[in-house]
Amino acid sequence: MRRMGWLGGKDPVYKELRGVDLQTGLFTLRQIKAATKNFDAVNKIGEGGFGCVYKGLQSDGTMIAVKQLSSKSKQGNRELVNEMGLISGHEHPNLAKLYGCCVEGNQLILIYEYLENNCLSRILFGKLHDE
Repeated sequence: MRRMGWLGGKDPVYKELRGVDLQTGLFTLRQIKAATKNFDAVNKIGEGGFGCVYKGLQSDGTMIAVKQLSSKSKQGNRELVNEMGLISGHEHPNLAKLYGCCVEGNQLILIYEYLENNCLSRILFGKLHDE
């Protein structure tokens, strides 16, 4: 992450990310807003203690799930960093792949592979979104 040039910021999350070996990419807020149509409610697929999850479409046609940390979230920077560190290096059929993150301004966002048929909601929240 250091070579990507974004760990030099003054935000506390930058300090917590130092030394974490992340096997993910970095997304810009502009890319995320374009993919989710500016976090349009139509693209919202779930909500939990962390914040909202949106479905998005990248410019290359890849579907993604965008997990946006809410300012009211009880999950803070340390928990976000832990989640990134734990998930970024693992692959498992029951684990949505973490594609990357966006740490820009006051935004803390994780970008996952999008799983059809509401599977991602079950993985992230433990139940179906519509229940």
